[in-house]
Amino acid sequence: MILYIGCYTTPEKPNGLHLVDFDCTTGRMKIVESYRVENPLYLAKSADGRYLYTNEGSGLGSFAIDAKGRFRHVDSVQFGASAMCHLALMSDDEMIAWAAYTSGEAGLINVKDGHFLSEVRHDHHEGYGPDPRQSKPHCHAAVPTPDGKHYTVVDLGIDSLVTYSAEDPGAAGVAFKTEPAGAGPRHLIFHPDGRHAFVVFELGSRIALFDWDDEKGFRQLDSCSTLPADWKGLNQDAAIRFTPDGTRVVVSNRGYDSLTVFDFDLKTGKLAFKARSVLPGSWPRDFIFIPGTDFAVVTMERSGTLLTVRYDTATGVFTPVDTLHGLNRPVAVLAK
Repeated sequence: MILYIGCYTTPEKPNGLHLVDFDCTTGRMKIVESYRVENPLYLAKSADGRYLYTNEGSGLGSFAIDAKGRFRHVDSVQFGASAMCHLALMSDDEMIAWAAYTSGEAGLINVKDGHFLSEVRHDHHEGYGPDPRQSKPHCHAAVPTPDGKHYTVVDLGIDSLVTYSAEDPGAAGVAFKTEPAGAGPRHLIFHPDGRHAFVVFELGSRIALFDWDDEKGFRQLDSCSTLPADWKGLNQDAAIRFTPDGTRVVVSNRGYDSLTVFDFDLKTGKLAFKARSVLPGSWPRDFIFIPGTDFAVVTMERSGTLLTVRYDTATGVFTPVDTLHGLNRPVAVLAK
């Protein structure tokens, strides 16, 4: 299997996008090719798997994917968004929702066969929160809603989930204030049932479960810490994913470098801690489960490594298997 890895870039290390060969039997990895792309901090594929879209500089880039998983650059668009950090394809595969951290904005752009088509929509946020890192808005994710007609922007700076119409660019966003204040929501995933959502909080090191309704919006059901009760050091939560069987949700902790697993009950709206696995390396940011295997791959940003871990469904524990060295601040991972 081919993995796509996005890394921070510098003038000395301009190759931000990497192809990694992953052995689905052993979990071992090796770099196959590298591409000059500026700060591809998040990655998304078209539904048919023919195109890869990335954050690129102050805009977006697109690549055609051949049968072997290799790339051909198709298009780029720069629209001045500062610290582009997230993107996702809408359900029709004809629009990309994007978010920019530093400039506190998010929006949409039309796309077809790897080409960006129209003027970019910008939705700007205002406000601040009680934490020193919340002196202004910080849009950290833009996620299509299950109905395919809206997208929700997760704003760490103003403790809010702001939902916008994808069909009416002039409509104001509907904001839901998250609690506790200062917890700083980072990423959001919707459950396949279309009626629930999970949010990970970077500053508060928490996970929360919500009801979701396309008319009524969000309603929080439960919330749990992702850290041990006795942890006193710096920690910032990062990614959130479902396990392959969809029965658990997993969060990465940066600082207390680990993956934390929770069971959930959608009937009662309750979360329950299952397991926590400390990882070798530093600052686990993104991770994915490898389809058809019991492996997951984690980007360890500060140690410059990729880590293969084996997931035990019975215990919820992750065990290290292989480490790939030599990357500059890997932060995004996607499987072909």
